[in-house]
Amino acid sequence: MPYKYAIPMLTGWDLSHSCDDDKVEEVGAWISDWSYDPNNPGKLRYKLSSALRTGNAFSTRHKVTILGLRPVTLREGASPRAKD
Repeated sequence: MPYKYAIPMLTGWDLSHSCDDDKVEEVGAWISDWSYDPNNPGKLRYKLSSALRTGNAFSTRHKVTILGLRPVTLREGASPRAKD
């Protein structure tokens, strides 16, 4: 990723279960434990978690969008594949 800074954003999610039980105890989706190293070549890592606690199995879909800040140009010498 050619940015000085990058932040993962959870921009969409869908949590569902096939049971008619309406006793949902917990529901949510979140990003945690994320890091970005612009020098390794622009590597972004994040952990995506979700919960739908009903006592039954559930299915999930997520959409993560990356917010990139301060684009890096080749003139700055920050090309991810540059050789010394």
